[in-house]
Amino acid sequence: MARGAPSVRTPAPSARGDGVAAFAPFALIAATGLVAWWGVWRGSFVFDDQPAIVANTALQTGDVWAAAFAEPHQPLANRPVTCFSLWLDLAVFGPGPSGPRLTAFVLHVVNAMLLFVTMRRTLLAPAFAGRFDAATSRWTALAVASIWVAHPLSADTVAYATQRSTLLAALFLQLALLAAIVEGAAPSARRWRGLAFVSMALGMAAKEDFVVAPLLYVLFERAFVFSSWSAMRPRVRWYGVLASSWLVLASCVALGPSNPTVGFNIRPTITPWEWLSTQAGVVAHYVRLAAWPHPLRGAYGTPILHEAWPAVIPGLFVLSLLAITLLCWWRRPHLGWLGALFFLLLAPTSTILPTQWEVAAERRMYLPMLFVIVPAVMLARRGLVAIGRSRWAGPGIVVAGIAVLAWRTRERVEVYMDDFSFWTDAYEKRDRESRTPGEGLILTNYASHLWRLGRHDEAVAVIEESIGCHVSAATAVKQAAALFQRGKRDQALGMMRGVLAEEPDNADALGTFGVLLVGAVTAERTESQDPRLADAERVLRRSLALESRRPEYWNSLGFVLQTTERLREAEEAFRRATELTHQRLQPYQARGELLVRLGRRAELAPMFDSLLGKRPGDVGVRLEVAQWLLAWREPALAETVLRDALVIEPANQRAAELLRAAQTR
Repeated sequence: MARGAPSVRTPAPSARGDGVAAFAPFALIAATGLVAWWGVWRGSFVFDDQPAIVANTALQTGDVWAAAFAEPHQPLANRPVTCFSLWLDLAVFGPGPSGPRLTAFVLHVVNAMLLFVTMRRTLLAPAFAGRFDAATSRWTALAVASIWVAHPLSADTVAYATQRSTLLAALFLQLALLAAIVEGAAPSARRWRGLAFVSMALGMAAKEDFVVAPLLYVLFERAFVFSSWSAMRPRVRWYGVLASSWLVLASCVALGPSNPTVGFNIRPTITPWEWLSTQAGVVAHYVRLAAWPHPLRGAYGTPILHEAWPAVIPGLFVLSLLAITLLCWWRRPHLGWLGALFFLLLAPTSTILPTQWEVAAERRMYLPMLFVIVPAVMLARRGLVAIGRSRWAGPGIVVAGIAVLAWRTRERVEVYMDDFSFWTDAYEKRDRESRTPGEGLILTNYASHLWRLGRHDEAVAVIEESIGCHVSAATAVKQAAALFQRGKRDQALGMMRGVLAEEPDNADALGTFGVLLVGAVTAERTESQDPRLADAERVLRRSLALESRRPEYWNSLGFVLQTTERLREAEEAFRRATELTHQRLQPYQARGELLVRLGRRAELAPMFDSLLGKRPGDVGVRLEVAQWLLAWREPALAETVLRDALVIEPANQRAAELLRAAQTR
């Protein structure tokens, strides 16, 4: 074009309109996610978040390697990418749950956007022989992604921080599949292959279930990119490179601790046939929840089937789905792809390795629910087109469905707001006849919360109900602690001896046994000669050698040493307790008394400065400390503490009275 000639570029308004049209689907997905999941970031840590995040000292201190690979096993073990992701949240947002839960929500929305992009491109692939034009593919993919992002079956993944692994695995799988569908049309195939390989490697380090991802990648290319298996032969070397990502998973499993809750040798034992029979009903239940998400549960106590006949009907249903999938692969692979996604993603937990402590878990359907959603949208679209009502009826039905799903999701978000509401919901929906480990876990956790609320009679009734269940050591420890608090000391101590007979190196069981022994000695007022003190010291020292960052165990050890007149050792134990907690005041009081007895009064001020610095606005703590200091004849220190209290609450009468007493002395 000659210089100065009239411009023939697209007018600005149209360019803006095209940009808005391209951006609109992503905005709609984000808006749908916000409506459905609003407030999810305000919740607290629930379920396995406690051992995986709150009590994971390595994660809290930024040692991602130890968080993923150090003993003992916890829910984030062997998953360094997931640990790194959660550590970033803690580093950026602080130690509370808001950061991990906000990031989980963002990842869920991003996954929905990736689903939209991948499905839109897939519908335009040669496998569909031009049945979808650009507009139809866009709005079909948008309907699927919007339904999926609002579906309440994802609550166990989005609102439960430890399930970051599921979100990341879905993210990396979708990135790899997107790379596969884009590669053929891209000018640089190497770049997209690089994205696929990196996604595979990261996914392997995010969740063990990702082991099936390379198979899904190959099947995806066969379904949507290549017309036959023979056409894929030139890519065999590339598939070998992709399969090498399994080495990442193998390394993570080898470096990390073994999972004591997975496999056929765990107790109580289970046969492969019993597991398959049980999972037939579980998988059928998953499919029903994807189609009709009610009732939903965060924890299941599903019993193991020891007889075949209850599994006949659900087994036939699952086998029919598998047969349809295989038939589709033979005739129309693009129709069988969703079946492959469904069965392969569920295979690690529903077929290959039993997980008796969690026979069913709704988060396992995070991506597999597309097996139900996509055909439902496709069939609805075809039906509406056939009757000539697709123009307005289709969007109306989708919007109505999303509204119902979002309403149910908001209800589920409330359940995940705190640990008590989570376990209350699980308890109310429990399998009342089940005596499985999962049922014992539900009952024990619910009872623990009842006890904290002062509903002791209800708590003990639930604990006694749980005693007949097969339970893990962690659950048995909670049962024993609850029974002990109710005054059933001999039964509680006997239960702890049974736990340690099976797991002698369980740090939590050892420490709890020591705490209960100390509690029994003090309750019976036999401190001076009771031989149980020696047992308590032995198990507490062993527990702290295994896991040193437990202030309650250091505190109990300090009591034992103080009672047996080993004052310097006792002061050291109480010092360790005070360094690990500022929530419990008892170790500070005990250590302060010993410092006075040992003539080390100069150490009182820095100890209490540390405590009060961590609780700057707590007047109650200042009053408590001031009274101790007055009793120990430290009026000058008490006066300083009380003046600070009056700065915070000038009208506090108790602080004023104590200040006058300190000045008088």
